[in-house]
Amino acid sequence: MLSDNYYSYVSFSDAKADSTEPFIGVSNFFKDTQYFKSLELGWVPSKEAFYMQNSHLIVWHSDGPRKQASDNYGANWSTIYKMGKWVPFFRAGVAKGPEALYKSSVVAGTGYLGVWDGTLGLAVGWASPNASLDDTYNSEIYYRINFGPVSLTPNIQYINSLPFNSKSDDAWIFGLRGHINVSL
Repeated sequence: MLSDNYYSYVSFSDAKADSTEPFIGVSNFFKDTQYFKSLELGWVPSKEAFYMQNSHLIVWHSDGPRKQASDNYGANWSTIYKMGKWVPFFRAGVAKGPEALYKSSVVAGTGYLGVWDGTLGLAVGWASPNASLDDTYNSEIYYRINFGPVSLTPNIQYINSLPFNSKSDDAWIFGLRGHINVSL
């Protein structure tokens, strides 16, 4: 934390990382010198409210994971602000370079705390592909429930105008996200 209300976070990692072969990534980090770097600057009303009330800007640059390096860069803005039982959020980003799937995107939504013992939420979004393709629109309904330090979030998503799929123009996706909170 830079102060009681402002924080920063710096990241520097291997742009060619492959989670299926983590030890090769260590070698690539020093040998290939293709990196992903990011800087996050954020505001929180207090340290206790860090995850439910914050705004932050992330700027990033990547040398690209392909065999031939390429410049990729962008910026993302994210705000979440819990107000009573409502948790509205807004995210927007821009990117440039051949590795980015989208050149710009915006997502907005809200969660509502206390539906049974979880959070019921809705989000809608728009993205402009990094190619000469139609814009894509998406929506999601989700329900997050906590089991102690573990949370599960089943969700249903609808995506209209699939930009990188020539066989279908839209899709319904049923998903399940998981999160484990470990405190040291």
